[in-house]
Amino acid sequence: MTRERGFTLFEVLITVTVLVIVGGLLGGILVNNTGLFYQQSSKVSQGLGANDALAQIRSEIKEAQAVAAGYPVSSPTYTSSSTQLVLRLTSIDSSGNIISTTYDYAVFSVTSGRLNYQVFPDAASSRKGANQILVSNVNSVFFQYFDATGAQTGPTNAVNVRVTLTLRQKAGSGFETNVVTSEANLRNN
Repeated sequence: MTRERGFTLFEVLITVTVLVIVGGLLGGILVNNTGLFYQQSSKVSQGLGANDALAQIRSEIKEAQAVAAGYPVSSPTYTSSSTQLVLRLTSIDSSGNIISTTYDYAVFSVTSGRLNYQVFPDAASSRKGANQILVSNVNSVFFQYFDATGAQTGPTNAVNVRVTLTLRQKAGSGFETNVVTSEANLRNN
C-alpha cells in the first residue's frame, strides 16, 4: 500500500511566508523605481521648458532697444519690475527695415504659475503679435537690471538684464524644483 504524501501545514506556511517577503521586496523596488522615473521625467520636462523659455527671453532682450517702464505707455497695464519685464522693440516694416521712432513691446509676466510672453506691435509695424505660455509650473521669476558698469540699476537704465526662473513640479510623492539663470545685453541702438 502506497501512501501519497502532500505538503505539511508547516511547509505551506514557510512557502507562503517566503513568497510574501519576496513579493514585498519586489513591490518596494517597483514603487521606488516608479518614483525615480517620475522624478527624472519631471527634471527633464522642466529642464527643456526652462531652456526654451530662457532662450526666448534672451532673444527678445538682445533685440530690444530698451527696457520700457511699462505698456501701454500712457496708462501701463504691465510695468517692468523684479517680477515683470517690458521690452521696447524697434518696429519693422514689411521688408524688415526699422521704422524710426515707432516701437513694439514685448512683455514677460507670470500668471497662475505660467510664464507668459506677449508682443504688442505698433499699428505701423509688420511684427506679429503674440500671446504664448512659454513654460508652466513656474514658482517664481526674478528680473535684475544692470548698467554698463555692472552695477544694479532701475529697469529703464538697464543695458543688461538677468533673469532667474524657478520651476516647481510634483514628482512622485515630493516636489522637483529647478532654478535656472540667464542674462543678456540689450541692443541699445
